[in-house]
Amino acid sequence: MTDEDTYPWWLRRRIHDWIRALPEGSVAPGWEQGRRVLLKVCQPCQRRLNTVFESPASILLKEMMDGAVIDLTPRQQVLVGGWAAKTGMLLILARTDIAWMDRMLRHYLLHMLKEGTPPANSTVRIAYLSNDLKPPGTSFIPPGWVDVLPAAESIVSIISVPGLIAEVIVAPVAVTRSFADMTQDDDRFVLVWPPQVPNQRWPPPILLGPLDSEAIRDEWGHTDWHGNFPAVDAQRWTESNDPS
Repeated sequence: MTDEDTYPWWLRRRIHDWIRALPEGSVAPGWEQGRRVLLKVCQPCQRRLNTVFESPASILLKEMMDGAVIDLTPRQQVLVGGWAAKTGMLLILARTDIAWMDRMLRHYLLHMLKEGTPPANSTVRIAYLSNDLKPPGTSFIPPGWVDVLPAAESIVSIISVPGLIAEVIVAPVAVTRSFADMTQDDDRFVLVWPPQVPNQRWPPPILLGPLDSEAIRDEWGHTDWHGNFPAVDAQRWTESNDPS
């Protein structure tokens, strides 16, 4: 067993650079050095997670985070969806002390290592995270949807990194399919799992900002789960950029 970062070094470096470029006072002290979220995992599983999900997706993810315009093929959607599902589950697994959730997450991760894809009863949406500190948009999830999810059968993880927000939901198939159907016309997101037969244009027509990232966390009740990515102090950011 070994302590491993839930985010690889190439992504942590991007996060560190993003934080250090922010106006002074925009994030809580200490974040400018970056933080690590460590998970105890066996070395063979860690190597296979990297081989199956991290390495195949990393080049594409870097281009997407840089804002490159890409028509994501179904195969590329699977790559990005698999990376997001893997990363989202590891982030929760690194933090949870709930026995049933630990067992469920490990069960899904073992399934993913075998199949090379996210679980069939999951959905993954991605959005482009810009530096535009505009007010948050309208609601990101259908009203009352959090109450629809069976508490002991569902996992929701939100990943916020420079250039990308990913929302991962694992729940009964009927629930995830209904969620995908109800949110498929949201121009802020691209649905990558289940993969869509036609290519999906990246980035989506509407870009999100740091306050949107916090708003979607709030809606899912993940206000204290920021992983390696800090919450932005909007007032300090605004004051730091005030031309007066």
